[in-house]
Amino acid sequence: MPALFIDYPAWYRECPWFKYLPKFLLQPWRLIPDLTFTAFAKPQLPGWLQVIVTSNVEADGHEWLHVSCARPDRLPDYDDLCEVKKLFIGEDRLAMQLFVPKSQHVNIYDTALHLWSCLDAEVVPDLRHMMPSGKLAV
Repeated sequence: MPALFIDYPAWYRECPWFKYLPKFLLQPWRLIPDLTFTAFAKPQLPGWLQVIVTSNVEADGHEWLHVSCARPDRLPDYDDLCEVKKLFIGEDRLAMQLFVPKSQHVNIYDTALHLWSCLDAEVVPDLRHMMPSGKLAV
């Protein structure tokens, strides 16, 4: 598939998360112009996959990249999350999906899932350990 250069509108270049956005996308991904956030869509049958990318310095003092992905009729599946993580966070950057306590849960869109990536620190300990067999396990 050919990669397409993304010609972002001027205001996108002012967004703090611009430096993390892809400069090229494989078809059929495309940019959706918006005035409040950066959105991308991958049209496909029977539905589309929409992605929103933002970043913010959160209460912990760290800059976090937030990537939301949604489908119109169902939750994104594991393959969707893997593709979104690769394209919008990167293969070499740690990303996580959070399951917060029920009292802290916020649900604005029923068919959206979210990935988070801390951009300026390693906030998750290395939870791998060596098995007696010498194989690495989680």
